Order: sequence, then C-alpha cells, then structure tokens
Amino acid sequence: MARALARFTVPEDHRVLGVELTEFDRGGPLAFRLYLRGPGRWDEFRYVVRMDEPRVMPGAKDGTFPNVTDEDLRSLLPIQTLLERVAAPAGVTIRRFAYGSVYPRPDGSGFVPAIQVGLPWDHWIYDARDGSLLEHRSWRR
Repeated sequence: MARALARFTVPEDHRVLGVELTEFDRGGPLAFRLYLRGPGRWDEFRYVVRMDEPRVMPGAKDGTFPNVTDEDLRSLLPIQTLLERVAAPAGVTIRRFAYGSVYPRPDGSGFVPAIQVGLPWDHWIYDARDGSLLEHRSWRR
C-alpha cells in the first residue's frame, strides 16, 4: 500500500482518504484503488494504481468511498503517516486502509474516527488521529 501511494502524486489541495487492494495473485499485490477528496466536500476521486504498469488510471465508480466529515478530516493524520505507524500483525493482509469507521473513545466520552484492519472475525482498530491501538477483536476459536 505504501508503494502504491508513493507512485501517486497527490495534488496539493487533495487528501488521500484511503487505499484498497483490488487485485492480487500468489506473487503479491497487482492493483490498488486510491480514494481522494478535493477541496470541496463532494470532490471525490478514485484512481487505480497497477503495480505492473507505470501509469495511474482514473478509477471506476465501484468500491465504498470512505465517509469522513471535513471537521474530522482536520484532526486526522494523513493516511501515509498512519500506514507508517500502524504495524500490521504478522500474517495479516490488509485489504483496505481508509478513514471512516467510528469507534467509542476509551474513556466513553464519544466516538473517534478509526481505521480497522484485518478480517471481519479477527481485526485491529486504530485511532485515526494518532495511530494508537484502540482494540483487537477476535472471534477465533
């Protein structure tokens, strides 16, 4: 994911809201979808970065666009920084890394924007403001 982001030049007035693995094979990731927001609330863009091609292509309108308010966005670390801070547990493939989930604050005083990685039955939830682990949920037996 970090390599896909490094290949994309983000316009100065845009913000990356998430990156999602869209194609892979036994050799590794083949393509990623990037979600960006421009200066306006409804300026939403999708791009596809194929790891086997040098160009970045406009993305199709599929995939769930991250839902985050402009107010929340001001308090969140950039996706690139969060990718560096959040250590994926060994053996876990992160398929999506995007803003938009909310999670109860540890002190019970409301909700914080969060990023969830892992599988639905075994996932880690991180605070999108600082990258700290909020909770690990597992339903493995």
